[in-house]
Amino acid sequence: MSAKSWRLWIAVIILVALTARMTAVFALKRWDASMPGVNRQLAVSLNESGTFTFREHGTVGPSSVTTPVYPVLLAAIFRTFGSETPTAYFAAITLNAIFGALTAGVVATWVRRAGSLGHFRPTAEAPRQPGPRIERLAIAAGLVVALWPPQIFAATFAQPLALTVLCITSACLLWARAITDHGLLTWLGCCIALSIAALIEPPFVAAVGFAGMITLMMRAWPLDVRVRNVAVLALVSILTLLPWISRNLAVHGRALFTTTLWQHVWAGANPHATGSDRLPLTPDRRAAAGSGWSHDDSDAEFARVPMMQIDLIAPAGRAALREQPEVAREAIFRGWASDWLGEHRSTWIAQLPTRIGKWWWIDYDHPMSRNPLALIPRTLAAAGALVALPLLLRRRAGFALPAVVLAAMFVAASLTIATAKMTILIEPLQLGLIFSAMLVLIGLREPAGATTPQSRHLSAGHALAAGEPLAAHVQARSAR
Repeated sequence: MSAKSWRLWIAVIILVALTARMTAVFALKRWDASMPGVNRQLAVSLNESGTFTFREHGTVGPSSVTTPVYPVLLAAIFRTFGSETPTAYFAAITLNAIFGALTAGVVATWVRRAGSLGHFRPTAEAPRQPGPRIERLAIAAGLVVALWPPQIFAATFAQPLALTVLCITSACLLWARAITDHGLLTWLGCCIALSIAALIEPPFVAAVGFAGMITLMMRAWPLDVRVRNVAVLALVSILTLLPWISRNLAVHGRALFTTTLWQHVWAGANPHATGSDRLPLTPDRRAAAGSGWSHDDSDAEFARVPMMQIDLIAPAGRAALREQPEVAREAIFRGWASDWLGEHRSTWIAQLPTRIGKWWWIDYDHPMSRNPLALIPRTLAAAGALVALPLLLRRRAGFALPAVVLAAMFVAASLTIATAKMTILIEPLQLGLIFSAMLVLIGLREPAGATTPQSRHLSAGHALAAGEPLAAHVQARSAR
């Protein structure tokens, strides 16, 4: 397939994805119920007072309940289209639809790149130009992501899910390119995308650290490239994350990343723990969810859906949290979690498979989990990726970063709780891994002796670089 034809297919994939997401937006009338969560109040405070403040548990003060990327973006949208107006929310979810559409194109390009990498054949000396069957499979991967129901639905919320997914998949694509392209710009792009994802979602901070360690061990790169890559990753991540941590040190007196860490730990370490932030989905709770939720996050008593772990805090506990700054509330949650873990550690460990299952598959205590448009796609993605991972880890060079991202999310779900958001964030990776594994399972690569004009040029170039006489190289290829 020519470069022009490939670009045309990517444009088609993006257009299909954008159409699907905007259709969902109009069908659901999301501008009236975009559910921005905590981002709404933070964006309003930025516009009104220029401060990052949040009101919860009867007190208003400097906040780190979430990181600044999406609240700042939402604040800019509010300034442009009006604060909390339907037009502003429509602009926000349209932007998310664009992010989701671009993600579909990125996944297609990632699968195509993976199919052309030499690590699919361990004896290969150079990446091969993708054959037509590999390109068709990559196009199929992009179209699947474009039309995948959970990803379409996620783009209809005024939340940073679509932006984070775009950053993560872009980092994986650039990592795969960096396997053979040792230029600085490719690696710099990978580092920037990964660092922005970490700034949006704290679990990906661990992915940055894991990526640094993996980079040092990557034999696909010469030693000097490995050292340079680690240095660039460290510099980019520091420049991206340190300002936020420094701000929190100045505001809260502690060098923390978020003030909800121990609340999440407590949600998985309390007498009512289910492995997620939700209580068991009984028929009554499911009916209550369908009757409508309050989207006002101005106070804890009314901010959360009445099926959450935090809703069962006893009155004495609520009184302890009330009118406390965020850091003090974190200390309270830490004390509660530590006390419970001290007495019920075995119970917490026994719930580990539940937490991992809700992360990798679906949070079946979430009201939407019973919808076939969520349950069936999630089951297919989780099962398929579980089969794909062992196949691809043997060809670890190009899939090291996706594995690192999944490992970071695994750690987060193991130590805290699983959430529906975490599942959405890894879903395009799961789909990309499934299609990449198909290249191994059904042998879509050309036979061992097959060549294309491009691969003959590449092979000859590597022969010259290795000092092999060209005539001898051509004679050897002819003999094969």
